[in-house]
Amino acid sequence: RPSGRGRAKSDSSEAGRGGGATGSPAPGSPYEGVEYDPGRDEIASSGQAKVFRGKHRGRDVAVKVFHVHRDDRRDYKAELWALMRVGNHDNLIDILDFFESPNPCIVMPLVAGCTLFDYLGRKAAAGASLTDGEVGRVALGIAEGLHHLHRAGFVHRDIKTPNIMMRLPEQQPVIIDFGLAKRLEAGQQQGGGPGAGAVLRTLGVKGTLPWMAPEMAKQSRWGVASDVYAFGIVLWELMSCRVPYDDMDWTKDQMMSFVGRGVRPDLKLCGKRSDDLMLLMQSCWGPRPERRPSMDKVVQLLRLVVGDNASSPSSS
Repeated sequence: RPSGRGRAKSDSSEAGRGGGATGSPAPGSPYEGVEYDPGRDEIASSGQAKVFRGKHRGRDVAVKVFHVHRDDRRDYKAELWALMRVGNHDNLIDILDFFESPNPCIVMPLVAGCTLFDYLGRKAAAGASLTDGEVGRVALGIAEGLHHLHRAGFVHRDIKTPNIMMRLPEQQPVIIDFGLAKRLEAGQQQGGGPGAGAVLRTLGVKGTLPWMAPEMAKQSRWGVASDVYAFGIVLWELMSCRVPYDDMDWTKDQMMSFVGRGVRPDLKLCGKRSDDLMLLMQSCWGPRPERRPSMDKVVQLLRLVVGDNASSPSSS
């Protein structure tokens, strides 16, 4: 039976094309056309921002209010830039509106559901798991969102189950939180295979262990293949309903070292799975970025997997 997963405070939110709403702020809200109560409607919090449940022109929304440290608005600008350039996609959060003051704020549609991290945690707590068909369908939605993001010339750099919402009851994954997203240079957009190894260097380590690719953990280098690696870890979570490395008593430094040396989550915890899913997962988290598949190839394979498992019964 899978072990229970730790709980992360869910960002039950996020994503249009906006630019200054009209109307007066609601009581407690400093943003025109946006209604929320800062003292009551908080649904998520991090060192970067707080997220509130609210209303925007009668629509349920997530209101992401960024903290401002030393007039540094880099997180806000990075997320706003990515959201506005990427374009609409069912598996990517969208933007409805944004504000520069009093604090930077992005207004996004509220996703009715929970994070994929919490969704899998509930499965584990109930002693349940996902069928291959369910794994394939959820993974395909994530892969299609990432493929769209890469085609638009961006790398997410923080793909993980807490940054993927599950719209329920549809079981539709929606990728959120573009605060670490970066624009790619020409020729690097597709990633995987030729060009995927042409990674860029960043100042300091970006991303989250244990989803962080070894090239980032060891060398502070990233590219589209870094997202592919993280997707491989997420695929393992879908098949195991476990938290990666939750059975290991490692420090962060130890985890970075072991991952850099090729250690990966235990395959046995995935149970009996299709060869296609297992091989795909292992190719995605391979140690060499240039040998990982592109998200285009991942999408193609998962469409075949989903087709083969279209009639699989749910194990919920």
